[in-house]
Amino acid sequence: MLKTIYATLQKVETLKDGTLIVYGYASSENRDSEGEMIKADAMRKALPEYMRFGAVREMHQPKAAGKAIEASVQDNGHTWFGAHIVDREAIEKVRTDVYKGFSLGGKVTNRDSEDPSVITGLQLLEISLVDRPSNPEAVFTMFKQHEDCKDPEELLEKLKQALNLARREIIDLRKQVTELSALPDHPKARLRTIDKTQDINDANSLANDIQPVKNATGGIDEAATAIKRIHQSGGFMLHF
Repeated sequence: MLKTIYATLQKVETLKDGTLIVYGYASSENRDSEGEMIKADAMRKALPEYMRFGAVREMHQPKAAGKAIEASVQDNGHTWFGAHIVDREAIEKVRTDVYKGFSLGGKVTNRDSEDPSVITGLQLLEISLVDRPSNPEAVFTMFKQHEDCKDPEELLEKLKQALNLARREIIDLRKQVTELSALPDHPKARLRTIDKTQDINDANSLANDIQPVKNATGGIDEAATAIKRIHQSGGFMLHF
């Protein structure tokens, strides 16, 4: 009889080549959705033979997703498991939270005589990435680490530093805004539109108001008068 027991993924590490190292609990002594439980001693006995091949698949299908790299039964009865995932489709499904846990695939070789729902013997054939764990502890949490930062505490410290830097930059920007708001407004120039005829009339009017410069003989010195007009008008006056 083929038996599947579901458990949890706890940690995902992204390697530089884009592949994943996935960790989690492959089994626990809690009952699954079918009411069955696999004993920790059964897992301890089954793991050495399983690790000879370390088959890791997807949804218990005959498709290799990767290979087991470590497996051990902890004192609390949970089986800690790590796998190197190399299949691109499987990697994407782990990253996008499609696969949420591990599932054991194997044959039940023995059950408790007083409670047949308790599995005391198991031939473990493969462990699969699955989308719907049935063990209460089989829903895994995962986090994506920077490829240059494998230590979660180091990653958290870098995030804190980045957040503090962003806060300081926000404070500096607010200070600059306050200083700019306190500056007086620039004077606004008043503009008026005139046509060319008015411009010529204004120039002629200014020219008529200037007293001509006379020369030694009492006549009008046109050159001196023109210079006087230029100075008093504040610019050049060209007549064609």
